[in-house]
Amino acid sequence: MRAAIEARADEVLQSVINAANMGDMTACKMLLDRITPTLKPQAPTITLDSFKPDDSLLQQCVALLAAIVSGQLNPDTGKTLMDMVKTKAEMGEIAELSAQVAELKEQFANAVLR
Repeated sequence: MRAAIEARADEVLQSVINAANMGDMTACKMLLDRITPTLKPQAPTITLDSFKPDDSLLQQCVALLAAIVSGQLNPDTGKTLMDMVKTKAEMGEIAELSAQVAELKEQFANAVLR
């Protein structure tokens, strides 16, 4: 099937071009999508002097909110960064709970062996 289509590719392309020239918007869109693909948004690199990864979670949130309010960060980027801080907090809680469970298991094992 591919070989049959490729054999007539020039004719098919010319037909699409002709349709676009006659005002067929679907044909126009198809050609434009191939020539100029849709641009994907790219996040700019940002530097926040007031945001320090080693600060407390509260300090990080305050720094992000201040950057949003001052216009240094757009709200969408600020939300993304806030979500990252939240994920960091959740991962810290999981690590802490895991350590506590391991400690309790060890204490239980030691108590049973006595």
